[in-house]
Amino acid sequence: GMRRAIEAAAVMLPAPEPLPIVGLGVEIDDAEPTDMARTMHVPPAARPVFDQPPVPEEPTRSGFRLSLPPRASLVPWVVATVVAIALASAAFAVTQATKPSVHVPNLVGGDVDAAGSQAGKAGLLVEVARRIQAADPAGTVVGQDPPPGESMTKGSEVSLVISTGPPPVALPNVVAQASDAATKTLQDAGFEVAVDERFHDTVEAGRVVNQTPQPGKAPEGSTVRLVVSKGPRPVVVPNVVNLTSDEAGAVLIEAGFEPVVSTEYSDTVDKGHVIRQNPVSGQEAIPGSQLTLVVSKGPNTVRVPDVRGMSVEDATGALRFEGLEADIVNYEPKAKVKRQDPSPKTSVRRGTTVTLFL
Repeated sequence: GMRRAIEAAAVMLPAPEPLPIVGLGVEIDDAEPTDMARTMHVPPAARPVFDQPPVPEEPTRSGFRLSLPPRASLVPWVVATVVAIALASAAFAVTQATKPSVHVPNLVGGDVDAAGSQAGKAGLLVEVARRIQAADPAGTVVGQDPPPGESMTKGSEVSLVISTGPPPVALPNVVAQASDAATKTLQDAGFEVAVDERFHDTVEAGRVVNQTPQPGKAPEGSTVRLVVSKGPRPVVVPNVVNLTSDEAGAVLIEAGFEPVVSTEYSDTVDKGHVIRQNPVSGQEAIPGSQLTLVVSKGPNTVRVPDVRGMSVEDATGALRFEGLEADIVNYEPKAKVKRQDPSPKTSVRRGTTVTLFL
């Protein structure tokens, strides 16, 4: 192996000068001298010397001349490098062997962020090896290597396979459909549905305003969000009580309502003016909705007709036509009315009884 190769080379060479070993008595900047990813620094003593000028020979005491080598050989430098690498490799192996082992947790089923957090607590790292289409939602871990329970050196990486979501399927267009019908259409196509109701000035209440994602294709089982109209936003009803019927109608139309008028008698509100309204002022109502106005016909009174000289039958009919009752004194069929009370043209409440004297 490597040792035999080094020994064979050493036999052929003169003994090299002592080498300072990195980390033994030498101050260095590298905090991890055995890290193989870093650049190796060869000590000055191990560096080869090239093209040195010849050293003059000098006589010795014995009379013989001692010849120094004309140039340093490359072999000692190579041997020194191999030795340094071998020592560093051994140190690295020892360091790795002393790192604690941990059991790989089960990361499948959670999302990729949760997997990273779980692995980190166990002392491991994660890397996304690949992404595939799967029934699981996008971002879900669907595979891991090594599998759960296997022993790994602390700080190692677990490779993950991540879902990109199910394959896309046809997503129908449900805009303008009634909310219930749109929901059923999407559910039948394999989607979940979430409904968000909002006011809308032009789309009828209960119908779909828009959908997200847009029609086309989307992952099967994914959620489609529908915005459904609640109709126009309610507004505060104005007060039109005591205005004339025409004035009240103009105010309500300006506010976006449709006035509907009915009438009734009133002893307190002048004829043609609004007695009351429904909804009342201050309440909220949807623009475009109907608002009922009750308009006064004035006091519920009539003028008593002049029935003197009429037959009792004709006089009774004339009073009833005006909403009045008849009380007859000295009744005889077809007898003429001689006097009446109240007298003609008197203003009385409708339903009042008029006494006829025959």
